[in-house]
Amino acid sequence: MAAAVGFMEQNGHFGTHQFSDADEHARSLVNFEQRYFQIEAGKFKSTMTQCDLDGLRLVRERTSHRVSQQGRSPADVYTIGLPVSAPSPATFQGRPLEAATLLQLRGGQEFSLHTPADTELVAIVLPEHEFGELMEYLGGAGSVAWLRAPTMQAGSATAHRACSAIRACFAHAEQNQDLLTVPAVRKALRDQIIEHLLCVLTEGETPGQPDVTRLAYSRIVKTCQEFVLANSEQPLTVTDLCQALRVSRRTLQTSFTEVTGASPAFYLRYMRLSAVRSLLRSTGATLTIRDAAAYWGFIHMGNFARDYFRMFAELPSQTCRRN
Repeated sequence: MAAAVGFMEQNGHFGTHQFSDADEHARSLVNFEQRYFQIEAGKFKSTMTQCDLDGLRLVRERTSHRVSQQGRSPADVYTIGLPVSAPSPATFQGRPLEAATLLQLRGGQEFSLHTPADTELVAIVLPEHEFGELMEYLGGAGSVAWLRAPTMQAGSATAHRACSAIRACFAHAEQNQDLLTVPAVRKALRDQIIEHLLCVLTEGETPGQPDVTRLAYSRIVKTCQEFVLANSEQPLTVTDLCQALRVSRRTLQTSFTEVTGASPAFYLRYMRLSAVRSLLRSTGATLTIRDAAAYWGFIHMGNFARDYFRMFAELPSQTCRRN
């Protein structure tokens, strides 16, 4: 497998992996510097399916609960995402993901993605030099207006059909996994996907002017998340965030509700509970549950265990630990 395309290692050319932890799901993506936070109570489940076509990767990601994704894409790749099912509200780089909205990431670019429950995305990841070659067919990167935005619109019927064709290619690969060992099959499927992708890029439309207020809300949420992670030694409150960012409580409340679908108080608690779970899963039994909880500011073990169970549908003692 070509590690340069940036996703988890697998044997062969097709693989499906299931996860019960959002951050474990995130860590499985090779070369991606990112974290996923589950910000909705309930037992998390996700599935990642990948098809490797000699340097071009198709990825399908399904998540059961609301998730906040923050990170950076691998260097030297271009990624285009095709939402299959993204119920509202979903946002990428502070912009709403609506019908026929495609997201795009250049190599090494930071990203922020908030998705609600039952979201499914299909992504194409290919080397950026190959993407550059596709741009030459379109008259060069400088002549493509949507390339400067994080999203594009596949508003035309032609672009919409091309997106459907890409998803159909994925389905054909899944139904005929054994044939992917044949180089000619991989090349034919790869060529089809490139052709459909070129059609999407040709028909891509520049999105409308972004909602400046929504972009500001997104920046506030992103800054808050970074601040919380950088100050794990102290249990931050909503007031702390307001003071650190110099915004009103109303502005903070509106920002989190619009971008994440949760209040800042709930979001803070979800982040801290998720961080404790990640810590437990990544350490052995030498780290006690009490110490892991205390690290993220939980003092009352009874309340912590209750909230942990409500969040993840399991007690802290039932969380799998690293051997």
